[in-house]
Amino acid sequence: MKHTFQTVALGVLLVVLSACGGGGNSSIAPVNMAGNWQFTGNSTTFGYTFTASGQVNQTKSSISGTLSLSGSPCAGTANFSGTLNGTSLSATVDESGQNVSFTGTVSADGNSLSGTYAAPSGGCTNGDAGTWSGSRVSMLNGLFRGTLAAQNGLPANVIAKFKDDGGHVTGTATLTNSLCFQSLNLTGTVSGTNVELQSTEETQPLMLRGTFDQENKSLALNYSVLGGSCSGESGKAILVGQK
Repeated sequence: MKHTFQTVALGVLLVVLSACGGGGNSSIAPVNMAGNWQFTGNSTTFGYTFTASGQVNQTKSSISGTLSLSGSPCAGTANFSGTLNGTSLSATVDESGQNVSFTGTVSADGNSLSGTYAAPSGGCTNGDAGTWSGSRVSMLNGLFRGTLAAQNGLPANVIAKFKDDGGHVTGTATLTNSLCFQSLNLTGTVSGTNVELQSTEETQPLMLRGTFDQENKSLALNYSVLGGSCSGESGKAILVGQK
C-alpha cells in the first residue's frame, strides 16, 4: 500500500513539473516577424522624431538586419541584432559604434510592435531615451496599373508586374501612349515604405523613387530619364495594385 502511494505521488509530481515547463525552461516559441518593416521613434529626452526601415531577418528566436535611418543625429544606417521570446523583443542597434538597447512587444500576428529604447551616455547618442513603434509592410508583389505623366506631356498608361524577394524587387512594365518607352525591365529595392526602381535598359535609363502605401496598395513615384533621346524628362508615376 505504501509503495502504491509513493508511485502515485511521483506520477503527480512529474505531471506538475511537465506543466511548468520542465522545471526552469522559460523560453517561449517566438512569433514570426521576418519581413520588411517601417519604424518610428520619439525621443523623450531631446524631443526629436526619427524613422527607420529595412528587412528583419529571423532564424528561430534570433533577428538581425540593417536599417536605413532618417532624422537620427548619429547615423544614416545601422546594424541590429536581437532575440525574441514569444512576443517579447530585445535588440541592440549599433549607431556609429554606440549600442542602443531596444525592448518591446510584438503583436501575436507579428505585424506590429511597440516599446522603449535607451542609449548610453556620452558620444553622439548622449543618453537618449524614448519610445518606438513599427509595422510590417506588405511586400511589393503582383500586378499594378496606373500612369506615367511627364511634367509637360500627356500621361502614358502603365501595366507593371513586380516580385519582391526579401527587399530586392524585379519587374516588367508595358506602356502605351508614351513617346519614350514601350516596355521596361525594372529592378530595385524596398525598405519599409521607401521604393527605388531603375530600368535595366542602357540606351534610355529610367530612375523612379517614391513610397508604397500599404493600406491602399499604391505606389507614388517621381521619375527621371537619365539618358537617350528622352534624357532630362521627369514626372510622376502613380500605380495601384490590382486584386
